[in-house]
Amino acid sequence: LHSSNHKSGYLFSGWLIIFYIGIIIHYINKNFKHRMDIPLSYYISIWMIALFVGILLISSLETGFRIGYARHHAEQAQISESSKIALSSLLLVLGLILAFTFNASVQRYEARKASGIEEANAIGTLFYFANYLQEPDRSTLRNTIHEYAKTRTTTDLQFESIEHVETLIIQSMALQDEIINQTAQAIEINRAPGLETWLIRGMSGVINAHTKRAGIVNDTLPFSLILLQLLIATVALGFAGYMSGISGTFSRWQIYALTFCLFCVIMTAQDFDRGIDGFIRTNQNSMDNIVSRMSERLNS
Repeated sequence: LHSSNHKSGYLFSGWLIIFYIGIIIHYINKNFKHRMDIPLSYYISIWMIALFVGILLISSLETGFRIGYARHHAEQAQISESSKIALSSLLLVLGLILAFTFNASVQRYEARKASGIEEANAIGTLFYFANYLQEPDRSTLRNTIHEYAKTRTTTDLQFESIEHVETLIIQSMALQDEIINQTAQAIEINRAPGLETWLIRGMSGVINAHTKRAGIVNDTLPFSLILLQLLIATVALGFAGYMSGISGTFSRWQIYALTFCLFCVIMTAQDFDRGIDGFIRTNQNSMDNIVSRMSERLNS
């Protein structure tokens, strides 16, 4: 009976994990259209990730408990000292990997916020330099910079699908090409001393800031690190459930409170790692202020 219960529990746990991994792979194959340079994680909804992680943790906990409880009734087994040491070691490793993952996610979030401020300053500087051009180059270039800046803010956008992001990137790149062409044309026409240098420097700053920000947004947590985190969390919870079952006691509110806290930490780290999706989004006030000031200047 003990061997049969062990095998059934492990088979159930294994097939359950494979089933949910299969759902995610099917979702990616169906919806993943990597036409633009967008991280793979943005193609998966934060809600689907939360659902997968929650079910995975609870399934591991319940499976471990049922295996331990079946062994307790079959053999009247007790918890050994080595099992307690193993569980403590697992929880320690889990705490370390969670701390490392959370810190890496927060660092990427701060880097995205800083790159947004840097790009807003670069766009505002180029707009300021364009004021010294003669008409009609002055109005043409300033209007293009204004339209470009509006594509670089994401505060009011609702990313219902990845196509919204791709459309925004296409518009941004097209306007960036227009800025380059219009700046080159303005330099040829307006031969003011020193203005050529400042315009080229401003245009280069906008392009460099765009490239840097795009690179930082695409710098997400390695998929292998996320899998390692989930693997350790699954094994730790499964072992904790097993020890609860083999002892014959299972305080659900305590063990589920631990699972909920673990779930919150994992999902918060995931949310920090997503720059344009999720609940924690990068503050875009600097870019919004630049766009607002440009609008006032153009309408004055």
